[in-house]
Formats: sequence, C-alpha cells, structure tokens
Amino acid sequence: MSTNPVNEFAPYPRTVDEATAEAMVRHLAVTARYRMTASDRLVDCRTAEERTRYLDSVGLMIAEHSLAKTLRALIAHAPDHADEVARRVWTAWEDGAVIVEDLHSWLIGYGIDPERVDAAALNVMRDAA
Repeated sequence: MSTNPVNEFAPYPRTVDEATAEAMVRHLAVTARYRMTASDRLVDCRTAEERTRYLDSVGLMIAEHSLAKTLRALIAHAPDHADEVARRVWTAWEDGAVIVEDLHSWLIGYGIDPERVDAAALNVMRDAA
C-alpha cells in the first residue's frame, strides 16, 4: 500500500494498460493541486534552500498542470490518440532512457547542441555550489 496521500484520490497508473489519458489527467490534477497547497507554506522563504524548494515545487506544479491540460485537449479533440499519447508519456516516466533519447533527438532537430546545454547546466550548478 502506498503512503502517498495523492493515491487516495487518483492513484498513479501501475501498468501501461492503466495509463489512460483520463487516469493520467486525474493523477496529475490531484498531484498539482496537492503540490500547490503544500507549496503555499514555502511562499515566505527565509533561506536560499527554502526558495529553491519553493521554485522547484512551483515548477513541477506548472508542468503537471500543463501536461494535464494537454491531455484533456487530446481527450476532447483527438480522443482516438489520447490514450496512446498518455501511455507513451507513462512509458517514458517508467524508463528514463526514453526521456534522454527524446531530449537529445529533439534538440538536434532544433539545431541545438545538447552537449552545450549540458555544459551550461553544469556551470550553473558549479557556480551555485
């Protein structure tokens, strides 16, 4: 049994068959709302660590909301493809290598050198340390 309280309302799909667009949207909506409410406690950040935690939480909430909104649009406008897209997202989450491969290929497709992006991220992390 999961100790994640979000699962009481809308459990994370455990299998690819459970990962329908509707199931993903329900889970994302609950998770984003939960994160939004929990983040409110960090609004008055007093330390750099609290500020980082707050910004990370807000960023995740925005990403969850955005994906839920996109999947809802697919359900409404392309219902024959919505579950397929949701299952591809779920599969990528379960197998992180898919994310690495997708990001690399998309950046190359946009003419952006992924290694330069990596170097920029490492520079920011080094400067923050």
